[in-house]
Amino acid sequence: MASVLALGLLTITLTGCVDETLRPLNVATPPPPEISRSQDGSYTGWWTKDSLPGQPADVVLFNTNSRSIVGVFDHGTPQRGTSFRVPTPTAWPKSAVIVFDAQSSAVADSFPIDPAGNPVPRPAQNQAG
Repeated sequence: MASVLALGLLTITLTGCVDETLRPLNVATPPPPEISRSQDGSYTGWWTKDSLPGQPADVVLFNTNSRSIVGVFDHGTPQRGTSFRVPTPTAWPKSAVIVFDAQSSAVADSFPIDPAGNPVPRPAQNQAG
């Protein structure tokens, strides 16, 4: 008898769910990480924090306008000097800072800058839903 009662309650409960409309979750693409420039001219971004899986721990920042290295970070800590050789440009964007993986020389990220070297906000990514 108890099992019949339980089955009846389960049927009523499940039947109540049939009338609800299921909609996909509105999972927005996370915004790009915030990039800023300190008063001393250094750039802060994801590379100044603990690296996440898939992010390089050691990076070099290269300004394409001045054609110079403008930052070196080892596990989020600023470093002085580097033996890193910037790869021969194939087509570097103008007015940008390129973030290189110091171990592989691969481009890990880049961001646009204005003529004064300040980061230009990235356009918002498309939102789902």
